[in-house]
Amino acid sequence: EMKLKGVNLHHDLGALGSAVSSDAIVRQLRIMKSMGVNAVRTSHNPPSPEFVRACEEMGILLLVEAFDTWRTQKVKYDYGRFFDVNSGADLREMVHAAKNSPSVVMWSIGNEIPDSSSAAGPPIARRLIDEVRAIDTTRPIVMGTDRYRSVPAPGSPQDQILQMLDGLGVNYNNASSIDGLHARYPTKFFFEGESSSSTSTRGYYQDPDQLNTGENYTPGKRNTSSYDNNLETWTYS
Repeated sequence: EMKLKGVNLHHDLGALGSAVSSDAIVRQLRIMKSMGVNAVRTSHNPPSPEFVRACEEMGILLLVEAFDTWRTQKVKYDYGRFFDVNSGADLREMVHAAKNSPSVVMWSIGNEIPDSSSAAGPPIARRLIDEVRAIDTTRPIVMGTDRYRSVPAPGSPQDQILQMLDGLGVNYNNASSIDGLHARYPTKFFFEGESSSSTSTRGYYQDPDQLNTGENYTPGKRNTSSYDNNLETWTYS
């Protein structure tokens, strides 16, 4: 038995952007391990082969995630424009690329998906789950979500989707909501997919003893501290 002590790690590498650098990946993962991390969620897209290989070599487990949006877009130029045409092939490519890795312990079909609370959601979820299981039946399939902060009504889109999944990564839920989900879905497993966020501005330092919550939209005063003492409004820990 192992307790997963994970982080959501985006694919960009600071000033390097999205270009893959094996050395930068190893450096990043070493920093994660130094703070006790033993698992990574690839938020919110498939990882590079170099990232998977580095996790194998360093003994880090992986929740490999496919999408940050399905059909309904979050921003104007996001993946939602291509979802209906490309999602099947992209998902299959993700699973084939990482299915033989001993680091991979779960697959995720999405993060905070707007469609998951609409009538369009369950058929899409069914298709994505079937795509994964056609290739790999050995690992659980989950989703990261901010749409289960109360127990779904029977037959609702959220209820239908959760019945299909093996488990659920809940984002910023409180303890009582988790208890309610456990009671309603005793055969599913739940984990805290996201619980805390901070923002910072490079080279700008505020009083380290002052904890700030929320965003400052005042023109000219939008800097946040490099001390990581600016917490977002949705933070739960």
